[in-house]
Amino acid sequence: MEQMPIQERISRWVESHREAYLRDVARLVAIRSVGGEGKEGMPFGEGPAEALEEALQIAEEQGFLTRNYDGYVMTADLLPGETALDILAHLDVVGEGDGWETDPYTAVEKDGCLYGRGTDDDKGPAVAAMYAMACVRDVASGEMKKNVRLILGTDEEKTLSFKSADGHGGGDNYIMKELFHTMTTNEPPKCSGNEGLESAVLALAIDRAARTGKVVDLEPVWKQLG
Repeated sequence: MEQMPIQERISRWVESHREAYLRDVARLVAIRSVGGEGKEGMPFGEGPAEALEEALQIAEEQGFLTRNYDGYVMTADLLPGETALDILAHLDVVGEGDGWETDPYTAVEKDGCLYGRGTDDDKGPAVAAMYAMACVRDVASGEMKKNVRLILGTDEEKTLSFKSADGHGGGDNYIMKELFHTMTTNEPPKCSGNEGLESAVLALAIDRAARTGKVVDLEPVWKQLG
């Protein structure tokens, strides 16, 4: 019998796990994981620590190999052995603020969108990554040769701290001011996506070099990126 095309197998898997995905996102959204005063075993406060424990539970239910790094970060591995791909997300959120029409800590599906604190940044994507890993594992049926690792942090929003800053250590304010300046003066921005991409490539190359003890040749990467 001819095997079903991979795209169709993936689509069927995703559709059959839709409700479970929404349920697991809701489990994390229900936790107010705003950074707070650190405690033993809870370096960024009770909320992020609770979210980390819940995410560990979700990952274990998916059958992943998990590890908690002293409440700072967790990992979920698809397979034992060499890791070929790392996926990074975070479980902390900034304060809910005003203007909500629904409870920010209750995931609500409405008009094709999912509302709730963290559904977009970054709990929804974190759970989506878990389900993508599970989908690959189930659909590939033993064809996977190397590990995929999901890394979930708990202090992305306030890693940098300034007295009068918004989330991301004041970065959001800076970006919006630069964007407004460019739009109103027609002057080019001080940085662009290209610089960000270059920085990301260099950071990954440095990490690989430190891990392997070998020089990383970036010329093929630059050629591929154009």
